[in-house]
Amino acid sequence: MRARQRHFNPRFSGADLVLDARYIAQGNATAVSSWVDRSANSYNAAQPTGAKQPTFETAGVGGQGAVKFDGGDVLEIASGYTNLLSGDDTWSLVLVTNLSSFSAQPVVFGRSNQFFFEYGNMSTVYYYVGESTTFRNYGTSNTVMSTNTSYVAGFTKTGATSGTLYNNGLAQNSFTNQAGGLMTTRIATGDCYVGAYTSSPTFAVTGYIPMVLFFKTNLSDPMLKRINHFAALSWKFSCN
Repeated sequence: MRARQRHFNPRFSGADLVLDARYIAQGNATAVSSWVDRSANSYNAAQPTGAKQPTFETAGVGGQGAVKFDGGDVLEIASGYTNLLSGDDTWSLVLVTNLSSFSAQPVVFGRSNQFFFEYGNMSTVYYYVGESTTFRNYGTSNTVMSTNTSYVAGFTKTGATSGTLYNNGLAQNSFTNQAGGLMTTRIATGDCYVGAYTSSPTFAVTGYIPMVLFFKTNLSDPMLKRINHFAALSWKFSCN
């Protein structure tokens, strides 16, 4: 079972976006101008401006490839919001991260004021998922997250105002709908970002992002667990 999970391919589970740093064909410590989407959709994450390009490290996390962001880097998925999120009330996001700081409340994946998956900086580190200007969901991790530590994190949205946050395979038990579940009309078009939530970038990541998966559906518990185990085994850390 563990060997099959290690070689599990997210493309075959219906992923609509697959950013997997193990397949970046570059030398160590080289700038990443494009992170190729391994799904069939070609939703590549790109950055033409050299000063905003993260770097690729061949053994960045667990001896495997990872993209390193320095707090001033961001990759943009052209029309990413349009293609992945616009109008959908069910979706799933799975990420692998290893961050050296949480102080900037870094946004790993998202778009300003429309959608973002953020690690907040409170008394404990928490996840914060937002959609529109009036809908904010957040959940405190059951265990305090640490810097320079690998996690597989994610969110499965099961309806307009419902969903579940996950950390290393465990559902987080303090998920809250902060704004009473009121939804405003979401934008119809737009880009989205990896490593920040604007092109500037703002709320930028400092540390590694080895993987981003997005599914335009809410994953079943068995499939979500399989993907979490695949991610942890691939970058060599523990997962429940």
